[in-house]
Amino acid sequence: GGEMADTEVGDAGGGAEGAGSGQINLALPIAVSSNALILIVNAGVGRDGVSDRIIYADIVPGATTIAISYVNTTSLISSLKGSDQANTTRAIRIEFWYEI
Repeated sequence: GGEMADTEVGDAGGGAEGAGSGQINLALPIAVSSNALILIVNAGVGRDGVSDRIIYADIVPGATTIAISYVNTTSLISSLKGSDQANTTRAIRIEFWYEI
């Protein structure tokens, strides 16, 4: 393995509701190593109104962004979309590390 990057992301929404049908992607400060493993890691929590969600980060070799997923009501990992963060009381707090 190579060096690791530790990344923290926090967003305590409010204001206009989230929208969109696409999966939420976050830019990484440093690209993932092209030698890294493909991983889905438990990265933190999200809240939309009164609904709490376990949040996962999808880490792909060579990527400059990560896709965000969550555990849905049927216990499956699903894409977290803008429309899933549609309450004015919403937040996402994640921390993960990856090989650079």
